[in-house]
Amino acid sequence: MSLDQTIDALTKLLENGDEADRCYVTQALGKLTDPSIAPAISKRVLPYLRDKDIDVCVDAAATLGKLGGVGVTAALVESLEKDPDGEVKTAIARALGDLGDIAAVPELVRVMEERDEGIEIIEDGWDLWWDVQLAAVKSLGKLKAADAVPALERVLNSIEGEDIEPDILRSLAEIGTEESIQALERILTTGDVRKQRRAATALGRSDSAEAVKILGRALSSKHVDVRVHATKALEELDAKKYLPAIMLLLKNPSDEVRSAAAHAATTLGEMKNPTQEAVDLFTGLLDDESALVRATSLNTLANLRREVLREKIGDKVIDRVIELVGDSDIETSTAATRLFSKLNTSDAEDKLVAILDDDSNETAIRRQAALSLAVMDQVTDSGVTSLTNALSDPEQSVRLAALVSMMDCEDKYIASNDDGETHPRPIEIILSALHGEIDLTREEEETGERAPQSQEVQFNKDVDLKAAESDSSDGSNSDNEEESQKQVLPDFPESPTVEGERHESLSTLDTIAMDNVETALMLDEDEAPVEEEHDEETKEYLNILDNNEEAAVRRERRFKNKDIHTDVRRMAATILGRKQSDLAIDELNHALNDDDHEIRRLAAEALAEIATSNPSNPKLLDTQGTLISQVHFGDPDIRMASIRALGAMENRAAIPTLIDRLDDDDTVVRMESVRALASIASSKLDSDSEAHMVTNEISNGEILQKISEKLEDDQPSVRKYAADAITTLLSSSEDNSEESKSLILKILDAGFAGAGEQARHMGRALRILDPVIGANHLLPLLESMQSSAERRFVIEMLEEIYQTDQASEQRDAA
Repeated sequence: MSLDQTIDALTKLLENGDEADRCYVTQALGKLTDPSIAPAISKRVLPYLRDKDIDVCVDAAATLGKLGGVGVTAALVESLEKDPDGEVKTAIARALGDLGDIAAVPELVRVMEERDEGIEIIEDGWDLWWDVQLAAVKSLGKLKAADAVPALERVLNSIEGEDIEPDILRSLAEIGTEESIQALERILTTGDVRKQRRAATALGRSDSAEAVKILGRALSSKHVDVRVHATKALEELDAKKYLPAIMLLLKNPSDEVRSAAAHAATTLGEMKNPTQEAVDLFTGLLDDESALVRATSLNTLANLRREVLREKIGDKVIDRVIELVGDSDIETSTAATRLFSKLNTSDAEDKLVAILDDDSNETAIRRQAALSLAVMDQVTDSGVTSLTNALSDPEQSVRLAALVSMMDCEDKYIASNDDGETHPRPIEIILSALHGEIDLTREEEETGERAPQSQEVQFNKDVDLKAAESDSSDGSNSDNEEESQKQVLPDFPESPTVEGERHESLSTLDTIAMDNVETALMLDEDEAPVEEEHDEETKEYLNILDNNEEAAVRRERRFKNKDIHTDVRRMAATILGRKQSDLAIDELNHALNDDDHEIRRLAAEALAEIATSNPSNPKLLDTQGTLISQVHFGDPDIRMASIRALGAMENRAAIPTLIDRLDDDDTVVRMESVRALASIASSKLDSDSEAHMVTNEISNGEILQKISEKLEDDQPSVRKYAADAITTLLSSSEDNSEESKSLILKILDAGFAGAGEQARHMGRALRILDPVIGANHLLPLLESMQSSAERRFVIEMLEEIYQTDQASEQRDAA
């Protein structure tokens, strides 16, 4: 069925439907109408500009602004003048700007300056004319209405113009004529400071060459705010020729000016292929007294390609960078560390190691030093040892940086063997961390000093886990602090004492513990608990509470701050996902059976990452059985991660297991199962040549049938995933059978499920699969549906069927 037939059906509904239908149809016509027939459709929509329902008038105005046509401007102008409703006037003022007809300028100017009688003032004293006035101002800018400049200046200087001052200035900039730019220049040089800075911002949105010159002169304004906004505006305009002037502002005494100049200098400097002069400009600022200037210059240089740095930076600058590595300013030191690692001097590794090993350095500096070691051309045992020691750092960000760097250093590692010993490679250290075989005890613990707060419990591979010590002291009694820290809660007695039995005298805490046990045992055991009956609504509510409690436990297990030992193990599992190696896959497979729930989940996620990069890696076959077991016996988090990994491996042997999970109690597990099945079914891998060992072959047709059942799932997200999966599989298939058509119709029906929240998504699926089938079945529903709400879903799906992908994406973004 053609677009013309769809538009005919919609315009028929426009005449016969209720006010809601008229709103939906006018909106749809503005999105679907082909330019060649737009004038004809405009004639059908024009009468509804004066509909008895205000919402219909508003939607009609917006559609007419998109369609245009003979007489549309005149009709809109007439309604703008005579329609008493403020909302309608606002919609018309916007539509005239979209229409692009300068014939509307006089009326827009009039309504901008004059308040028509009859415009209502709604609750809280809001005058709807203010909305009309703002819409008119914006439309005059869109129309580049040169004749409106004097009027815009008058409104700018009026009381009514104060609240919309930035919009007026922006419209003047959009108009872009000599007169409008001169108006902005007058404001920039003679107005109050607020207007001056707003004028500078507005000029930054102008494409006028004169605007750039005006902003350049504004860099020398006596007002800090004006210089700041002029700098930002020149950055927006990509005015590279003003870079030298902006660089001078890096020495301005104002922090705000230096900050804006630093940001603009980095943007405008680009520095992709810098000249020696440009490099010298930034290296010369390394001695600036401002830490902000130093950090900006260092970061700009650090973004240069390594070969450029080696060619254009001399030894004197390198010495200065080394000095700045130890700068008291964190940002400066961090930026210097980044730059220094790329310079690759002979002592670079030693310098970075010294920074990383010095616990007195700020966290950000130690973290950057760890990451910078991986940027070097090669790393020796010295660097690897330092990274290993950093795994016991009290700050998690440093520990994570050390693991990431260690993985990146694996291919750059050069064993020195100076001491005749064989040192472990970085990957081996990561595996030791995963196994908990690295001693993470810090010196302060060994000497008895209190560990940092972030280090709740310290572990080592030969020590059992112990509960973290909780400090109940409020600090008010320092004399008893040492004694209170030594107190330990007593163990409960193995059994309560009976009357007449002698026992040792108990402390107060022991007595309390004893009372609690006795109370529990003295309860009447014969009294059965009373089961309270609840109605269905209460049961549903209690079920939600149970689910929320379970979700809270899962979140706590995942995100609660853990001890360093556990934290490092978990991060090591994640990091292994970045390594395509048999060793990493073997270790992750073992980790799927770890005692720690999170390590099992993270191991599955890491395997999914490896498989995504290379699903044909034969070593992944070894993990298939373990992952399937986790799908059957793991909790929802484990099942979800394992299913994701199985889908990424594209092994058809997993299909029966995944089909079973389509009925899982957990919504996300059902979603991931649908997606994994689609991934496997659409895979180009050959099961026989890949040795997937498929014992129960299930065809793609059967998979499609199972997934299609999820189009009736009670959760919209599952229905959406099912529609996407069917779309993917049918699009890659040449099957045009009746079965395929029935699946398309199931997608159509799914658009009406629930509250129609997936109507648009189902419409997009229909557009990809077969828009003709979709339209043929949707159009008759415009007449058969009993309510405008149901007809709305039909209209939305029709919109999506005939929309371009780009237009659909833009609407989603909006």
